[in-house]
Amino acid sequence: MDHGPVHLLDQRMAQDSVNESLGWTTMLALGTVARDGAQVTLRLADAVGTPVRGARVRVTAIHNLDGARHIEGTLAGQDDGSYVARIPLDRTGLWELQIDALRGHDHFTASLRADATAGPR
Repeated sequence: MDHGPVHLLDQRMAQDSVNESLGWTTMLALGTVARDGAQVTLRLADAVGTPVRGARVRVTAIHNLDGARHIEGTLAGQDDGSYVARIPLDRTGLWELQIDALRGHDHFTASLRADATAGPR
């Protein structure tokens, strides 16, 4: 089984096509960094703007200055259709948050960037 760069590119292109056909959109809010991390809030909406509820949402956070270190977490669905979790982000600055959402047979991914600012320590 080939897992080289071309295979990974093919997988990425296929997922991009799935994302486009789903038409889901994202809105991300990253809370301030404190001793216990930062709150991540994600809103997913379908093509007509209805919140996407009932998904399993995982996030991988990668700091701009430390690409080798990945912090993972699972976001919990809320009554308002958002997904929230406190993730152990331990530094301010630019973070890439890779989103992986699965609802039934629908699989959506997104790569979002957000600046984390300092909060109470």
